[in-house]
Amino acid sequence: AQDAALEARQAREPVAAERSSLQPLTAAHDAARRGLSAAESRLSTFVSRPPPTGDDDTLLASLARDEDELEQRIAAAAFEIEDLEHEIAEKNDAIARLQGKVSVADWQHHLATEAASRAVAAHKDAVAAKTAAERAMQRRNLPVTIFVSRKTGKLVVRQAFEPLFEARVEISQPEIPIGTHVFTAMQYTTGDRALAWNVVTLGAAATDPDSGRGRRATARGRGARGEDAAPPQPQLPRTASVALSRIIIPDDVLERLAEFVAPGSTFMVSDLDISSETGKGTDIVLLTR
Repeated sequence: AQDAALEARQAREPVAAERSSLQPLTAAHDAARRGLSAAESRLSTFVSRPPPTGDDDTLLASLARDEDELEQRIAAAAFEIEDLEHEIAEKNDAIARLQGKVSVADWQHHLATEAASRAVAAHKDAVAAKTAAERAMQRRNLPVTIFVSRKTGKLVVRQAFEPLFEARVEISQPEIPIGTHVFTAMQYTTGDRALAWNVVTLGAAATDPDSGRGRRATARGRGARGEDAAPPQPQLPRTASVALSRIIIPDDVLERLAEFVAPGSTFMVSDLDISSETGKGTDIVLLTR
């Protein structure tokens, strides 16, 4: 773009020089036109004067010389004007040719400037992509937290206190509580990418929305009214292994999880949803009471 701008400036220099040299020609042409007009006016006046009286040969000879001089001046002015108009036309043609080069140089400068703008934008995008990639590489080595909610049927993944992705999962018999379980990846098993996990299962009263005081109050209310107790819901063991067997994660999601799960990662399962306290600068927050 800088080179194109320089070429455009250099292309204008001969145009300016030609226009500068055109000015005296134009001035001379205007002067010649004025001289011609003055000579033609004098000749017209001379011709239209009253004829001299008498036979003075000296006077007649003088008048004839004056008339010849005016005609010569008119002819000389006409030739000068013709020559000047020819030179002016050549100058204008040269200026037009040079101006064409200026237009080409300006267009090339315009294209180069646009290309430079696109290059600057592409560089900016590349720097942003590089920064994002570096952050992603840094985050890639950090453990992730995976959360599956029976309430929403969603799997949510966070890493370095930021959302990574989420996906739908299927839970068999979704009307039956699954319990709350926290699996922690401890270490890789020998010679394999498989991980050894530790698991902690919370008691049912901690996170079961159907347990505790609300359920007992409902039972007492029914008893006081003499109503028949509702048939008990079917139950499944709320063990970690049963919880895992009930969760069906799509293969593509499993493949994506495999890219991030490493020792230190956490996999949580709950009947509840993520707490509203989960946000910027937090890991997944699950309120158990």
